[in-house]
Amino acid sequence: MALREGGIAFVEEGHSHRATAAQFRVSVKFVNGMVILKRETGGLEPRDQARRLERRLYANDLLRDVSAH
Repeated sequence: MALREGGIAFVEEGHSHRATAAQFRVSVKFVNGMVILKRETGGLEPRDQARRLERRLYANDLLRDVSAH
């Protein structure tokens, strides 16, 4: 959490996502994800992993249904 909070604070100070990634030795994708998470939820708690599995299973079912036709 300290890394997430520090990174968001750095971005909110006006630094770019690239500069933040370099400063905290994380990927730009991680920084982008944290900014989106903060905007959408107001916090930095990790999302529930079950949601990802549920979306992946739905996508697999959809692909199978489309392939069947």
